[in-house]
Amino acid sequence: MSNFDSKFIKSYLPPAGRQFQHPTMVRHKGVVIAFAMDDQRRIFYAALDMNPAPQNGAAAKSPFDINNWPASPTELIFPNEIAEVGFGVADQTMLPAYQKGSRTPVDPGTRLDARDKDFFLSTTARLTAEASFQALSDGRYVYIFRQAIGANHADIVFKRDKKDGSLVTDKDGNPVPLVDATLLVDRFVLVGTRLAPKLEVRFQRSRSKTRPQSRKDSLGAKDLDGNDFFEPTQELKFVGNLTGGRFTVLLLPTQVAELQRWQIFAQNRHTGLLDSFNVERSAEGLFNTRGSQVYTCVDHPEVFAKQAGTCVEPSLADPSQPCDKNLIPRFSKEGYAESALKFENASDHVALNPGVIIGETFTQETWIFPTRAQSTLPQALITSDGADKNSGPAIWREAQTRLRVGFGDGQNWQEFSSKSILTPNTWNHLAVTFDGAAYRFYVGGNLRDKIDLPSAAKPVAQPLNFSAARAILSAARSMRFVCGIACARAGSCKRTCTSA
Repeated sequence: MSNFDSKFIKSYLPPAGRQFQHPTMVRHKGVVIAFAMDDQRRIFYAALDMNPAPQNGAAAKSPFDINNWPASPTELIFPNEIAEVGFGVADQTMLPAYQKGSRTPVDPGTRLDARDKDFFLSTTARLTAEASFQALSDGRYVYIFRQAIGANHADIVFKRDKKDGSLVTDKDGNPVPLVDATLLVDRFVLVGTRLAPKLEVRFQRSRSKTRPQSRKDSLGAKDLDGNDFFEPTQELKFVGNLTGGRFTVLLLPTQVAELQRWQIFAQNRHTGLLDSFNVERSAEGLFNTRGSQVYTCVDHPEVFAKQAGTCVEPSLADPSQPCDKNLIPRFSKEGYAESALKFENASDHVALNPGVIIGETFTQETWIFPTRAQSTLPQALITSDGADKNSGPAIWREAQTRLRVGFGDGQNWQEFSSKSILTPNTWNHLAVTFDGAAYRFYVGGNLRDKIDLPSAAKPVAQPLNFSAARAILSAARSMRFVCGIACARAGSCKRTCTSA
C-alpha cells in the first residue's frame, strides 16, 4: 500500500489463518458500520467513530476517517434462541450451550461463565451459511439478514420436544432440522460503537413472550436467574431454498403513513426462479404475516385509514362540513397474492398468443379449486386448440376427481386417464410430468398415480394456450365449468418429486 493510500484506506487483518469475505456496509444514525464474514462463518463489524474519546487528556480529533476506525473489528454476538415468524403461539427454541474447545453441549441447566462459553456454537451464529448477508437500518435498529445453513451441515441443530427433550422426527423417522436454507434476521442496538442484541420483555417464569406460567408470573426484562431476555433470531421459513446468499431485502412505504412493508427477493435453488415476498411490517418493526385491515370512505375512495372511524374529508353535499360517514373496510379489486381466476361460463378461458411449446419431456403445473359440477363430462385445464394427432399435451378434469391427459404424436392421439386423485371444494396443487416413457401425477407434492405408455411416443411441437375453461371436446362445449385457477405453468423439463 502506498503512503498516500495508507492515509485514507483502513485495512483489517482477520484472525490468524482466516480470510475475510462477503463485505457489506450500512449507515445507521449517521454512523457508518462495516461488516465482513470470515471463512469460519463468523461475522465481524467495525463502526466509524467520528467523535472519539480524548486520548492522553487531549482531544485529538483527526481530520482523516482512517484514524477514527477501531484498531480491530469486533465479532458480532447473536442470541441463543430462535423463533419462527408467523408462529406466535409457539415459544422460542433455545440452542444448547457449549464450552470453549468442546463440541459436546453441556447438560441442560448448567451455567457457563462468559469467559468459558463458546459464543459461536452456543448461539444462532452457528446457523449462518457461508454466503453473502445484508445489513439494513430503519433508523432505530440495525437488521442483519443472513442465509441459514442446510439440513446436512455439520453445525445443524435438530428440533427437540420441549417437554422431554427427545428428538422431533418426521413421518419417515428422520430428525427435523431447526433450519434449512431459510432466511434469518436479527436486530441490534448501536451503543456507542458496539452492537448489542435487542432486549425484550417476557414472562419471567415461563420465559415466554405471550404465555405466563401461572397467575404469579410477571413481566420483566430478565428471568428469575437474572439473565437478560434478548430478542430471538427470527426465521422466515417461507423464504426457503436459498442459495449463495442470493436475496435482497427492502423496507418500502405505503399509502398509509403508519404502514411499511418488507419486500424480499430471493432465488429459489430448486426452481432457479426469483421468488418475491411482500409482508407488512409489524408495529414492533418485524413481520405481520396476517396483514392489517385498512378503511376508506364510500364518497372519498382515496382515503386510507388504519382504524375504523368517520371520514374527515369535506362533505360532497356541503364542502364546509366534514363528511362524517363511517369508514368501511377497503378490499382490493385487483390481482394480488392468494387471488385466483374463477371460470363459470363455457366460453371463459385464458389464451396465450402465440402459445407455449414445451418439448418432448415436460411438466404441466397449476393450482385449481375444483367444485362439483352437475356434468361429469371432461373439463379443460391446459390444452392446445384441438385433440387430434397434431395437438400438444393437454389436461382435462373428468368424473369430478380424475384427470385425463393426452397429446398428439403426429400419427395418433395418445390419451390416458388417472385414478381419482383430486379433492373437490379445496385447493389442489397439481403437477403432471412426462419423461418420455411415463406420466406421473402429483397432488400437493405427493405422487398419486403413474401411467406407463405402452409404446414410445413423442408429443408434437404444438403450442398450448392454457384454455382453462373452454372445452375442446365437442361433447363438452356447452357444459358449465366452475373452477378457480390461481396459477398455471408449463416447462420443457420433467421436474422431480421434490420440486413438483
